[in-house]
Amino acid sequence: MIGSGKSLADLAGLVGGRVVGDPEVTIEGVASIEDAGPGYITYLAHPRYRKHLAACTAAAVIVSDGFSVPVDLNLLRVKDPHHAFAKIHALFNPQPSY
Repeated sequence: MIGSGKSLADLAGLVGGRVVGDPEVTIEGVASIEDAGPGYITYLAHPRYRKHLAACTAAAVIVSDGFSVPVDLNLLRVKDPHHAFAKIHALFNPQPSY
């Protein structure tokens, strides 16, 4: 749904999260951590995927409150990254109604 971007601060309000970094960065969609580029938000819920952070070019990454991130990225810290990503995914990819 490109063209209907939301600020990271808006998304934090939607999921009850806390922004670390630029709250005004615009998010245009969601993607996996391997595929997320500028304008996209992704999430990291398991430490085994931490290796992808070094090459991550996403606009922001959803992580749990206690998750340590060794790189300088915009973060959305939440209690449950899976749930937050699902809510944000639904925002950018609404189900069609018939």
